Amino acid sequence: MGCWVTLSELPLGEGLRGRTPYGAPQLDVAVRLNTNENPYPPPPGLVSDVAAAVVESHLLLLPGAERSEVVSPDDPAQPELPLP
Repeated sequence: MGCWVTLSELPLGEGLRGRTPYGAPQLDVAVRLNTNENPYPPPPGLVSDVAAAVVESHLLLLPGAERSEVVSPDDPAQPELPLP
């Protein structure tokens, strides 16, 4: 089947060798969240700041299914993206 790599085979720095990897504690609760989940939404100010930064950055957008190339957000063929 697959080829497994052990922890001792990884290219770890000397300060990490022999240490146990971190594991998220598993609590006996009604609803479990993953380690990267948060039950609270981001603050509205953060959402608007991130949206504004994306608009100001002029990031290239992935094209729609009908396009075959990456396009600029300034391309008139691109639809206007609503801000939250």
